[in-house]
Amino acid sequence: MDRADARDAGDVLVVGAGIVGVAIAERLRREGARVTLVDARPEVAGATSHANGGQLSFASAGTWSGAELASFFLRGLLRGQERSWRVSPGVVPGALLWACRPRPRADERLRALVRLSAQEFARFLAEDPGLHPLVEGYGVWALRVHGGGGGGAAGLPAPVRLERGEAVFHAGDAYGDCRRFAHALADRFRAGGGRLLLGVSVRALDVEPSGVRLETTGGVLRAGRAVVASGLGARGLLGPLGVRLPLFPVQGYSLTYPCPGPTPRFALLDEERKVVLTRLGDGLRVAGLLDFGCRDERPRPWMLHRLEAVARRWLPDLVAGSTPVDPWACVRAMAPGGVPYLGSVARGRVVCAVGHGHLGWTLAAGSARIVSDLLGERPPLLPLSDYAPPGSPRGARL
Repeated sequence: MDRADARDAGDVLVVGAGIVGVAIAERLRREGARVTLVDARPEVAGATSHANGGQLSFASAGTWSGAELASFFLRGLLRGQERSWRVSPGVVPGALLWACRPRPRADERLRALVRLSAQEFARFLAEDPGLHPLVEGYGVWALRVHGGGGGGAAGLPAPVRLERGEAVFHAGDAYGDCRRFAHALADRFRAGGGRLLLGVSVRALDVEPSGVRLETTGGVLRAGRAVVASGLGARGLLGPLGVRLPLFPVQGYSLTYPCPGPTPRFALLDEERKVVLTRLGDGLRVAGLLDFGCRDERPRPWMLHRLEAVARRWLPDLVAGSTPVDPWACVRAMAPGGVPYLGSVARGRVVCAVGHGHLGWTLAAGSARIVSDLLGERPPLLPLSDYAPPGSPRGARL
């Protein structure tokens, strides 16, 4: 198909219909832009946003610096077969280079973005009260085995068994079904005139003097600008444009236990094992683990067994006699330090929004605000140089 046959995709074409891409597309649509959202999956939130832990970590989000990863790996080695991570020997060199890549002030940058995202998430809810029921509860209990106390904590949900250690309540966190929330945003996007193309893969992204041109499995699309929010796939699209993103694939896993009856809602975080346990809908979602370098999206039985062990540790009575269903595996695109890349590249025609890792839902609303400010040429709320992709002009504006 030549240039004359290319279809008009509007003002902005967003690549990637996970929670980050959907939040960006809906924010731009609400601000009056003509937006097309495209994704290779047959449904919205079909990858990392499909069956994640469902927690909004506005109070408990943390970075993944080299020192923190080293400590996490060491604890896992001491734990033997119960460790909550796996690294294939062939990816060790790449994993080490990625983990040790410097991201100065990573914790400060991440927390600033988290604060902005909490404000913008509240704005989403204020503008659309119909989204409120999709946030099923507020507050997350962080469980720490290595703490000095024991025997429980005031207000800890009854199903939780805490025989030793301590529990800390993060009142600023929230939880719900990320997939349902993404679908609700997508429904509003379409109802408001946004165009959604699913099951369409983007093969190439080219920058032209007047806009961008995307070659897809459904034909050629042209738009004024593009936002790439396709996770690990962003490397293939932006690489030919001279943008080298140091993203690393880290596969995570989840499973769901049926929870019929009046079991109360709650959300837990096993801090040592990086596993979350969230009571969602009529089930208990158990999600986490870090499979470094893996990207085949296969739910490996031995990794799922480790999730089951965590569930039995904290919620033995709730999961006793229950068989988990819907095993899931997804590939998270992790940026060094856990701080995503948000910024303009390719002469300002393309905006990058990738590297959110396991904090996609937490950071989605804040990322959408930064992208919308970039495209709208408004003064940024955060220093753009703190999130600029490698190789882009530091703090570049459109």
